[in-house]
Amino acid sequence: MCKSSVQLLRHKVTGGLGRSDFHTSTVGAFGQFATGRGNTDAGFVLGTGKLLLKMPPTLSFVMDGEIPDYLLVEDSILQIIGEILVSGATYKPIEFVGSTVESWSMKERRKDRVEL
Repeated sequence: MCKSSVQLLRHKVTGGLGRSDFHTSTVGAFGQFATGRGNTDAGFVLGTGKLLLKMPPTLSFVMDGEIPDYLLVEDSILQIIGEILVSGATYKPIEFVGSTVESWSMKERRKDRVEL
């Protein structure tokens, strides 16, 4: 509920790296980096005041050109996932760049399709 409200109001939330929420990654639609944290991680942060992050190399996908009208943004992403497989991006941030990505509306970028 909170993440949708923040996005609907067009707010960008900074410092979201410590959230214990599997929806954290949806802020990528806003051009921000975030990572989900589990309950154990959240407990460690609360107990120690420290957030330990290992910064792995980023996978960058350059997408240029037009997508046919019969395809959705998620079709492009699913194609990439099919090529790299689930394990291909384990512990790696993924970045999507290029003219194709820039042409996508905010509604197309977000998985829940809430009108912004």
